[in-house]
Amino acid sequence: MKILALLILSIISMQTVSAYTFLTISINENGESAFIGETDQQLILPEGITLQNGRISGKTNTLTSKQGSLWSVSFESPDAEITTTLPKGATIKSLNAGEVSIRKDRIVIDSVGEINLSYTLSTPTQQNTVLFYIAGAIAIVAIIIILSKYFNNKKSKNIVKKPKSDNQKQRLLNKLLNDREKQILATLKKTGKIKMSHLRKLCEIPKASFSRHIQELEKKQLVKRSGEGKNKFVELT
Repeated sequence: MKILALLILSIISMQTVSAYTFLTISINENGESAFIGETDQQLILPEGITLQNGRISGKTNTLTSKQGSLWSVSFESPDAEITTTLPKGATIKSLNAGEVSIRKDRIVIDSVGEINLSYTLSTPTQQNTVLFYIAGAIAIVAIIIILSKYFNNKKSKNIVKKPKSDNQKQRLLNKLLNDREKQILATLKKTGKIKMSHLRKLCEIPKASFSRHIQELEKKQLVKRSGEGKNKFVELT
């Protein structure tokens, strides 16, 4: 009896070991799942999927569900080796188990016994919109760079021309100023703000004439005075 029981257990275990199920599930952008596979077992398959002579085939919408922009996929087949291919543009948000790889621009998950995941799907319109914004941003940056170079070049040209304008202004002032006024301005350029009495001594100009020259320079807005009494100061504007 023991020998007979061992033989029966051996036969059962051999049948169990030899059992196999291979499934390939391809999901399109509409959530429809196409099944292709082989098995030597009697399986409970989703609606629309058939099993004939060990071959599995068919299409079904029962594996997937959608809430907002989030797609969910759920399927179980104990001990089955399952290869699930997601549609183009899919991004996995959650996955219970399995190995993820990329094949021909599509996400593929290899798992055993079950597949349970969620993903979002970017449509070609959304992808084109993203590309449009990227191109627009690049164009704006390019325009900013071009305008920046243009204004910098224009500013540089103005800076180069400025000395010429200053020289013209200096020549005009030389025609309007007398020698003592030129002397006062040249001294102020060296000393900066200074007491009027000290400036007069440095220039060696009589007091009466010095006050008149300062008044003329002040009218021409070339110098300005400040202070009172003995603490009167003068400086270039």
